[in-house]
Amino acid sequence: MSNQFYRYEMIRSGFLLSGLLLVVGSVFALPDCPENGALHKCSASVELDSGSQYVGDFVNGLYEGQGKYTYSDGEGYVGAFLEGKFHGQGVYSYVNGDKYVGEFKLGKKSGRGVYTRADGSVERGVFLDGRLIYESERK
Repeated sequence: MSNQFYRYEMIRSGFLLSGLLLVVGSVFALPDCPENGALHKCSASVELDSGSQYVGDFVNGLYEGQGKYTYSDGEGYVGAFLEGKFHGQGVYSYVNGDKYVGEFKLGKKSGRGVYTRADGSVERGVFLDGRLIYESERK
């Protein structure tokens, strides 16, 4: 398989299976951000004044690419970012034990997703602007 480029990673060989990338060979991630604070096309770990923490990729000083954002209360998001917002596939975990797995658009649940409550109940469907608009399954 020839070299493929995905965002800023080079994948020597791999297969896409059910939305997951199985890598066989070498993967090269973004380099660490320089000490001078220039957060562009690099990866870093930063702690904010609020006590929240971000670990992941930056482009033009904004969270962009893959990352993990943890709020000071323990809630957090792991997944794709665009221009500093949750955007693409991701997982949002709530302090109360609830979890949303699915698509985000500009910081809000939008697209297909599964919301699982701490009590085990599940809402599966399509979300728009953070709200469930079409339910395909409820358990």
